[in-house]
Amino acid sequence: MLFYGNIGAWITIDGNGHLEEHGVDFDDREKTVTCYIASEEGKSFQVHWCDRSFECPTRGRIYIDGRAMGGKIISGRTVNRSVVKKGFRTAGNTRMPFVFSKLKLTDIEDAVSLSTESPGEIDLIIVRVRLRSRKLYDKSHTAPETLEFNEKDVKGTAHNTT
Repeated sequence: MLFYGNIGAWITIDGNGHLEEHGVDFDDREKTVTCYIASEEGKSFQVHWCDRSFECPTRGRIYIDGRAMGGKIISGRTVNRSVVKKGFRTAGNTRMPFVFSKLKLTDIEDAVSLSTESPGEIDLIIVRVRLRSRKLYDKSHTAPETLEFNEKDVKGTAHNTT
């Protein structure tokens, strides 16, 4: 489990124990922590985060392969000051789980460029927030399409997520 100050984050596969982080790098100037984890094609994963010593509400937003996948808030009422994001919400109580998958490659020149997307990256951005009121939002969303990448651009990248 990674910690930056009082905020911790980790990833589990199929809801079991957290994955080991490798190549951990702390950047105090940017207030970021980066690492890599081993992925297993076809396995679902979940993103967890917590606040060890809650001082104020925070909102975590998840970006997978460079695309927004929703988020959660840790507030004074959050059980154990810990939350988990299990997938992309497609309807009120329906989620499409996050799954490690093989990159879709093509030789078409105008396929998605790696400079505009981030295949294989799972980003969690946490910010302090001020809670004012509860707001209802539309819980039905269209799941993002799986992107195809030009094979010349993806040397050394094996997986993305769906």
